[in-house]
Amino acid sequence: MRRILVLSVIVALLLAGCGGEAGEETNVPPTAALAVSTTVTTTVGAVEVEVVRDLVYHSESERLGEALLDVYALPGAEGGPVVVVFHEDGVRKSSSPYPALAGAMAGQGAVVFVPDWRTEQPITDTTRDDLLDEVDGSACAVSYALAHAVEYGADPGKLVLFGHSAGANTASLVALREPAPLPECAVEMTPFVVDGMVLWEGDWLMSQPDPLDQYGDDLPLIMEGATPWAWLATGPRMAVDLVTTWGGQAAFRRCDVSDPEAPYWERDPDGWFRERLEAAGALEDGCFDVGEPTEILADAMREQGFDVVELFLENSDHYHFSPDDQALVLAEVMAIADR
Repeated sequence: MRRILVLSVIVALLLAGCGGEAGEETNVPPTAALAVSTTVTTTVGAVEVEVVRDLVYHSESERLGEALLDVYALPGAEGGPVVVVFHEDGVRKSSSPYPALAGAMAGQGAVVFVPDWRTEQPITDTTRDDLLDEVDGSACAVSYALAHAVEYGADPGKLVLFGHSAGANTASLVALREPAPLPECAVEMTPFVVDGMVLWEGDWLMSQPDPLDQYGDDLPLIMEGATPWAWLATGPRMAVDLVTTWGGQAAFRRCDVSDPEAPYWERDPDGWFRERLEAAGALEDGCFDVGEPTEILADAMREQGFDVVELFLENSDHYHFSPDDQALVLAEVMAIADR
């Protein structure tokens, strides 16, 4: 059954110990085993979280380059879930809001791995194969997290992926598609099963980015490679939270798409998306926003047997959660592996 949650109440109890901003940091000398990294402690609410920065999970290669990740964990943590956070496009693992989110998750008992999963390759050079290579590199980050989970006190049998924007698309493909093992991965890439995903405003119809013609004739294949639609039937079933915000719907509203010949529909050569948007009444005003494609994805996932919850956050936007909304999302992250 669909649950659409509209936040209008204060979740004060959840905020204790999972505050939205990181506190002061104190340098701690790295251990010999982590000689290439640095370790700091940061205060989240009333809790001190240890952060190990710049661990190499993927060595240098022509396509992906050297890839680094950070780990957030409570000292002495035991039995919490492994959470891998995939940031949005165009930023780094150290960009806001990811350190605060990861620290807050760790403050609740998760062990959180935040990889720099995106490369510096210009998007105009990206092909479907490049995107799937990138997904395989992101799956390497998950394999690394699982291989090292016990070292930080996590239970590798509980795996949650958190993705934001382009990172939500990537997280969904990592969870649904069996990756090709990469020899450059710092650990052996073996099959894994994701227990749950929390996906914050993925661009499920590739309505961003612009300009449209940067993908050229590869656009239909890009759609298949960079979004979860083509993988739903064959991917493993799991719990999924699809998060949209009032601010995201306002900021990413797309209009002037009523004409079937509009350039946007080159992204939809067989009319599959348009048919479903029209059936949902999404194009009656000539516009749609991030919420309507998300509803279509939620319905498609339910038809395939996924356990889907839709979260609508009234007081947040595409880039930041309000304190109350963050508390709810953190609670979902901590609970979804057991749903």
